[in-house]
This record gives sequence, structure tokens and C-alpha cells, in this order.
Amino acid sequence: PIIKKLAEKLKKEQNWKIFAFNELISYSDKNFYLEGPEVFLSLINNASCVLANSFHAVAFSIIFKKDLAVFNRSDKINTRMRDLLQSVGLDHLLLLNEEMAMKYELDTLDFNEVQQKLDIHLERSKNFLKEALTKII
Repeated sequence: PIIKKLAEKLKKEQNWKIFAFNELISYSDKNFYLEGPEVFLSLINNASCVLANSFHAVAFSIIFKKDLAVFNRSDKINTRMRDLLQSVGLDHLLLLNEEMAMKYELDTLDFNEVQQKLDIHLERSKNFLKEALTKII
């Protein structure tokens, strides 16, 4: 319900369309449930803003530098989203309730700062893989 409220608010304010990937979302203008990953990535890449409760939607929104609002989930999978957001300084995007969602503002992200943090993590990952592969050979 919180995602729906924010989506409809942004649709009205920005004159946007709502696209969804979940068969249960009836309020979208178009639903891409069962479409392939190329459609998923294309829509995120071309979105003005992404409202997500999925790790992959969050990760690709960061990669594509999109305005993003992330909605808390109660299951354990949510830790991946929280950890990712925290690691690049975007943990404030995790909306825990309706009050936080209604205060959400567009165009507040500094993607230069996010990219610097992301680059550090990417370099660490590359170094780890290089060391691990060197030990195997």
C-alpha cells in the first residue's frame, strides 16, 4: 500500500506513467510481469524514478543513476538491499513507513559520491578475486 501511495503521488505530480513487474500490481499503467531481463533493465535504465522492494531493482537503479525509493520488506532477503544502500551511503532511501514515503523528494542524490564509494567496493572485489584465483593456480 505504501508503494502504491507514493507511485500515485509521483504520477500525479510529475505526469508519469507507472510500470510494474509484479502480477499483483493492478494500479500500473502497464505491467511487464513475465517479460525478460532485457525489458527489466531497459525500463530501469529509461525510468525517471524507480520505486522498489527488490534487490536487483535497487542495484540496477544505482548503476543507472536513477532517482530511487526503496521499500522495506519483512523477509530476510531485505538485508541485501539494506547492506547495499548502506555501503554506498544511500541508506536514507529505505522507506520504513507511509510518513517517510510521503516526504520522499526527487533529485536529491549525489551520484558522484555514490560512484566513488561503489568504485572502492568494486576494486576490493576485483582484488579479492585476483588473490583467490592466484592461490588456485
